[in-house]
Amino acid sequence: MLIDEKRRAHIYTGYTTGEVYDDAQTNDGVHSGDVLVVPRERVVGFLIGAWPVAVTSERGAFHPKNPERTWDTVQYPDDGIDYKSIAAFAVATAKELGWPVNE
Repeated sequence: MLIDEKRRAHIYTGYTTGEVYDDAQTNDGVHSGDVLVVPRERVVGFLIGAWPVAVTSERGAFHPKNPERTWDTVQYPDDGIDYKSIAAFAVATAKELGWPVNE
């Protein structure tokens, strides 16, 4: 799956949501649009700008979804990433793992 016209989706896995959150802020290998998976905490999310957002019911240190939005309407201005597709991929990943999703 393409994130934008130049980059494919990347799955970043970490030991804790806190660790992954920190990596999202400091690790040049983690980018906006990456899908984030933390098996130990049963959390799947994705990075919007600098903010990890959980799609699973469990969220650990990640941000929750804005209750006024659906995964179909998630966006971040002017970065050219198709977050609707990224969110769908993250939700599908969580469901494939058997983890409850925050619809």
